[in-house]
Amino acid sequence: MKNLLLFFALSLLISSCSKSNDSTASPQNFKNVNGTEISISNENWYTKKTNTMGEVHLILQGNTNADSLKITNSGDGLVSLNKIALDVNKKFDKDLYTSFTASIPLPTSVFQNSVVMTAYKGTDIFEVTLTSGNLKY
Repeated sequence: MKNLLLFFALSLLISSCSKSNDSTASPQNFKNVNGTEISISNENWYTKKTNTMGEVHLILQGNTNADSLKITNSGDGLVSLNKIALDVNKKFDKDLYTSFTASIPLPTSVFQNSVVMTAYKGTDIFEVTLTSGNLKY
């Protein structure tokens, strides 16, 4: 009887655990008329929630022919600009996030988030907007 009760409790515990929602996009290639390119091989959005805060994460991997890349995003109305490190082959791999605090209630239903990726190549500036699929806390 004790073993049956333990088995039932473990089964209930395992079935009640849930993974953070995520949204993964297919590989994408962007190119402007001046030849500046951004290729995204992995774009994975996911959420994390802790006590009074929520975070929207974006794992971004790919490559570019630009000299530098930056991501603009905002949370709680504060806009942030994040430089994306490029290796010698102009590849990037970044996990960035936007935080939301209790000052603005976290969404209770499905929502989407977006960032603007800006590539700089010489005097050329190329902007691409990336939008998540449906996310939920």
